[in-house]
Amino acid sequence: MVRGKVFLAILLAIAVFALAGCGSKTALTAEQFKSKMEAAGYEVQDATYQYEGLVDQCFIAVKGNFEYQIEFYVVATESQAVGAYNQNKEQFQSKKSNASAETTKEVSNYGKYTLNTGGNYSVISRVDNTFIYIDASNDYRDEINKTLDSLGY
Repeated sequence: MVRGKVFLAILLAIAVFALAGCGSKTALTAEQFKSKMEAAGYEVQDATYQYEGLVDQCFIAVKGNFEYQIEFYVVATESQAVGAYNQNKEQFQSKKSNASAETTKEVSNYGKYTLNTGGNYSVISRVDNTFIYIDASNDYRDEINKTLDSLGY
């Protein structure tokens, strides 16, 4: 009986340690974002100059003939990224209607909010001091989600 309890305690400890790292993600650098998006067929532009003094880097990845764009931002601190995440989340939430669907996941160094309403699909996703912003037609939702999954956002 004692052996069973010891084995169970060891198994439980392993599970706790294994799950401890599950919540965190690794942020991309701007260069990694650019490289991955270009490899996926997006045209990527450096738009840092538009936000001079507000962000460290900004890249905008455009799909096709401006079907939609994925904006990637790097800011100086994680608290700035959290602030931008929360501000954009509130802005998206102000667009909600009765026929809206939304998801929120906030764990460790990561947060993601999606809103599907009025034919639009909006996403704000943050990892560490980076965040991704998307406001597009719902027609591209599946493609956007697949791209975000491949990026780890």
